[in-house]
Amino acid sequence: MAAKAKKEALNEKPSVVSEKKVRNKQGLFLIGAGVVVLVVAGLLVFQYPNSAIDKNKAQNNNLPAQKDKDKIFVNPAVNSKDFKSINVGEVIGLEEKLNTTIKAYLAQSKAKSISIYFRDLTNENVIGIHEMETFCPASLMKVPVMIAILKLGESDRGILNKRIKFTGRKEQDQMDEGDDAFNTQTTLVEGESYLISDLMDKMIGESDNEATIMLLEYMDKNAPGHRKRVQEHLGLNEATLFRNTENFITVRRYSSFFRTLYNASYLSPEMSELALDYLSNTGFGNGIRKAIPSNIMVCHKYGFKKTDPSTFQYHQFGIVYFPKKPFLLGIMTKGGNPQDLKTIIFELTQLIFSEIESQSNVSNHHLDRDLS
Repeated sequence: MAAKAKKEALNEKPSVVSEKKVRNKQGLFLIGAGVVVLVVAGLLVFQYPNSAIDKNKAQNNNLPAQKDKDKIFVNPAVNSKDFKSINVGEVIGLEEKLNTTIKAYLAQSKAKSISIYFRDLTNENVIGIHEMETFCPASLMKVPVMIAILKLGESDRGILNKRIKFTGRKEQDQMDEGDDAFNTQTTLVEGESYLISDLMDKMIGESDNEATIMLLEYMDKNAPGHRKRVQEHLGLNEATLFRNTENFITVRRYSSFFRTLYNASYLSPEMSELALDYLSNTGFGNGIRKAIPSNIMVCHKYGFKKTDPSTFQYHQFGIVYFPKKPFLLGIMTKGGNPQDLKTIIFELTQLIFSEIESQSNVSNHHLDRDLS
């Protein structure tokens, strides 16, 4: 349109028109050209909103144009809504207080052995007390069983929807002659079939031994060698579940199972999340869970076993999702009175949380650390 107007204006002969008409045509040409420019500019604005406009906006603010809206260079943790509120400082004096308290328990014969593993998940500081002493894990062994099932699920996406028939109790078959009967309870009904996802719930949430045996048998039948491979990957050399009353695992070694889930370093992020979801619904409400305010999420598992006529073992591990300072805690105990052992786990957790809560109110966030 502008080109045609320009051509007509150029071809017009001044000799046959008045000077006034020429000036009028030139004025119309300039107006028409201006309209064309505005239309083209408008089309460009609507067609390239994210390039031209964003670039001009960035230049007006003295900022470079953003090439990629994903944050690929900064610490990935900044995407967390709690990043700026997390306290990354060390919990001062905690190890000394724990040592003093544990010595008092032992001196009062409330326990024969106490081991603690504490890991601050904001700065990876670790406190280990008697961390290399060995214990019998008892029901804690259900966590690596869960991990093994979910590892299968990474290649068999439908595994949790498969069903297994409960053919009757087999717990006693797992015991050596002369061992005390467990007499544990189960809600499984003989002859009924159960989804593997439901059996996982029962194994972790209810610590159901019969559900655990069904899952072990499923793995050994359908994926021979898989369970052993997973245990080797996790650094777990002992494969038996019920018969073993020997002390073979340390508080540090066992805590690694929870660390791999928290960091999704062994299972996929999807399966790690599912595992921690199971652990968040554990029905056991004593110990670590009882000592932490109910509005704070805790993923945890306990283990209890009578290892000889005069000795009980009581253990608990958990990830405490305290918004200002999440942490991992494992406590393993041996003693003659199960109630004393439960109380010890509860009181030690109370002490730890009290120290963390009080110190986390002091400003010690990422900015403080970066400027120090």
